[in-house]
Amino acid sequence: MQLPEFSLIIPVYQVKDYLVECLESVFCQIPADVQVILVDDGSTDGSGEICDQYAQKYPQIEVIHQRNQGVAAARNAGLAAAKGEYLLWVDPDDRVAKNWFLAIEQIVKKEAPDLIAFDSVRFSELEKKVERYGRRSGNVEKDFFVGDLLRDIRMLSGLPNKVFRRSAFQNLKFDTELQMLEDYMIMPLLLQRINKIWYIPQALYEYRQRQTSLLHSWSPEKGLCCVELARTRQEKVPQCYKQSALIGTTVQAFFYCRTMALVSENAEQDSFFQKCKLYIHNHLVEICFDANVPVIWKIKIVLFDKNILIPIVRYKARRR
Repeated sequence: MQLPEFSLIIPVYQVKDYLVECLESVFCQIPADVQVILVDDGSTDGSGEICDQYAQKYPQIEVIHQRNQGVAAARNAGLAAAKGEYLLWVDPDDRVAKNWFLAIEQIVKKEAPDLIAFDSVRFSELEKKVERYGRRSGNVEKDFFVGDLLRDIRMLSGLPNKVFRRSAFQNLKFDTELQMLEDYMIMPLLLQRINKIWYIPQALYEYRQRQTSLLHSWSPEKGLCCVELARTRQEKVPQCYKQSALIGTTVQAFFYCRTMALVSENAEQDSFFQKCKLYIHNHLVEICFDANVPVIWKIKIVLFDKNILIPIVRYKARRR
């Protein structure tokens, strides 16, 4: 039996209101030989039943029902079932652009890269924002790409705007002890196993911004976790990428301070806020002299260090 060229993995949990829109955006364009794996991670809102309904309609779908174990375990279950040479990732509350699969398929057939990356859109009921990588279209040097990803500015560590060869995941699993950022932590390990990287400068993936999602219901504990995971990642990367990862940790510290300042008028009294602020100050020179950090980010960091940015951010938030 011939193996599929692509496997699409969608971890599903409590997304009844968005799942149909997600699946329709996928099935209006993929051919019948794409393996689709829906991992229902113990949903109780009817999401699992929607998965089963679509499996009856599309024979290429495999539904895995499991007790709730978290998104990392759901991704691992999908990996174990995947047979395709390339892995596609979609989150169940998001959607893909109309030319998503065609653009990916064309590059796979012409270039056969180990990794494809593309731009994305973040949308909500109020706004829609395109996030561009900003490098030149086509082949990207691995050192540039890894550095950009570890800095956490130009290229983030999420899976859905990337396509990997399945062989990159061989003997790798997502850390099931993590309740968030499981893709953030596995990404450096994956990048050690790839060589040819291709960038498509098109917004092929659309992230939904909803207040109830895990990543967008921010808390100081989650913010602290992000910074600590960034430090852990920094320690584990090869020496040649330490500088880029250090900037990535500084960026996470900046996000903690900025968000903390928005949710609390007394943020400056928070001990971890002060630690992050000191960390940012100590690495200000590295950020300002890194040619791959966009100018706008250098300005943000300098304004924060000079105690100017936070009042501006708070003022804009009140205006909204």
